Amino acid sequence: MFSPGTGCQVPAVWFVPLTAPGGSCIVFFTDMSFDNKIYRPVLLEGVLDSLSSNVPVALVGMRGVGKTHLAREVAARFQGRHGRTSVFWMDLEDPRLLPGPTRETASVFLRSMRRDPSLVVLDEVAHLEGWQQWCRETCEKTKAPVLVTLSANTRLVGGQLEFAGVRVFRLFPLALREQLEIINDISVDTDAARRWLNRGGLPAVAYSPDHNRSCFDLLYDILFRDIALAREIRDVAKLIDMSIYLVESSGSPVSLTAMRKHGMGSIDKTRSFLAAIEHTGLISMVDRVEDLGRDRHQAGRLVFSGDLGMVAALSRGPISTRRLGLTAVFGELERLGTEVAAWKHGGTTGLCQVDGGRVDLLVDVAREGSGKISWRSLSTAARNYGAERVLVLGQDEHEWDMNAPGCRIMVRNLWNWLSAPTLDPHPAGLAAAGTKKARPGGGDSAPGRKKGTSVPGVVAEEEREDSGEEGGLPPYLL
Repeated sequence: MFSPGTGCQVPAVWFVPLTAPGGSCIVFFTDMSFDNKIYRPVLLEGVLDSLSSNVPVALVGMRGVGKTHLAREVAARFQGRHGRTSVFWMDLEDPRLLPGPTRETASVFLRSMRRDPSLVVLDEVAHLEGWQQWCRETCEKTKAPVLVTLSANTRLVGGQLEFAGVRVFRLFPLALREQLEIINDISVDTDAARRWLNRGGLPAVAYSPDHNRSCFDLLYDILFRDIALAREIRDVAKLIDMSIYLVESSGSPVSLTAMRKHGMGSIDKTRSFLAAIEHTGLISMVDRVEDLGRDRHQAGRLVFSGDLGMVAALSRGPISTRRLGLTAVFGELERLGTEVAAWKHGGTTGLCQVDGGRVDLLVDVAREGSGKISWRSLSTAARNYGAERVLVLGQDEHEWDMNAPGCRIMVRNLWNWLSAPTLDPHPAGLAAAGTKKARPGGGDSAPGRKKGTSVPGVVAEEEREDSGEEGGLPPYLL
């Protein structure tokens, strides 16, 4: 857990006792000690406001992201906001409830209270079969709001729960900007950014003195609690091998056929394990647009780890800046809640974000070394995908905008963008995208750059040909 010993001053407001003066908390099978932690004030207020409705509220995210701690904070603040209240809290992972609690068991505990609770909290509710129906019935009978925590992939589960009438709050690992806010320092260089990203954003392990050991412990916790016990999987060793392989492949393409060649077993077994691992939130699989019509066994998809700290701890070798940056960019797109796919054009691969019918292409060029980008190739890719904007993320400090035919191309420093992610272009007097054909070194150049000079990393097609470079994009592109 996060503690003042890491060199950061933690505000006292983070140490809130569970039971408010005059209140009572009925707890079954759980240790309610209030550990030091990081919480998100915006999420906290949002959850508290939602508890006034008569629908269940769910905190969803991968294990270790801080759902239980946020639920404890909500319970404490709920008591303080409503005066004398009774909170019913049930830990559904307690060994005394194995092989698994039933709805009748939960109802018996609830009836044992001397009066109806003002708030019902079910921690790790996935272990309660038919929990959605039980929560709705409890809301109707007791008139008390129900708060649940669920360890799962927000991309796969969030929409299903919302369709079923559950108010969902998605929890993600701490982003780079959130970690910088903790230390009250938003200025960060490349080396510092890499260190922060390698630490990861899971409060349960990010600030542990033995980070690698804590990550392995969390991995085993996820695999045994969320997969092995729930699905009665016998080949646990194969499950562990496959999970480590997927996590350390973060930012790279994988396919069922390739995984089978790595000794993952039959196609059916590989597919079953892959679905189970992805459901936990440990990884996310992103389809490539070009492979949507291919055989599902051969189709390549990009895999992304749910947390960069897990990648750093589980990888047998160092993760490249390219894959580190691409995984971090994917995490930011996940927080935006938009649909994400992978795309490929010529020698360039990137991420495609679809938001309300608008398409944005993101190109990660954060490889070590130097190179140049063909702006025509990028604008062609944008037209092919119907994109209005192309965001090029690299390691150079230079930032630049241009109007290509039909789209806006923006060049940004990867680390600066991660500390303040946005897809909005600079409003510095540039013409609307598509209204004027712009060329590097031409009249629509970025402010402060002399006419005729080249832009680092971006070059016009004829300039690339004159330089004698081979066709396509240089190797420093993703």
